Amino acid sequence: MRHFDFTITPKDGSLHPVDRTIAETPTISRETLVYVNIFDNSTGVMLYYLQGDPEILESRLDDQPDVISYSVIDVKDESFHLYIRYFPKIAS
Repeated sequence: MRHFDFTITPKDGSLHPVDRTIAETPTISRETLVYVNIFDNSTGVMLYYLQGDPEILESRLDDQPDVISYSVIDVKDESFHLYIRYFPKIAS
């Protein structure tokens, strides 16, 4: 089985306002964006592997109008996965 790794570097430093919120949250480190997809129903999902305190991030995500729902999963010590369902922003 073949696989490859690649790096996406957006001009403004984030893929979506939700990604910017994660990046700007103190004590949270974006380790890996594991999965991203946009669906035909005008919603998207992202799965992150993060380091830090998920409670701090959760309070900030609750204030995001583009976030439909999210789940913090596999919390171990200071690492966790974050699954986010959101409304995508379309570049103009």
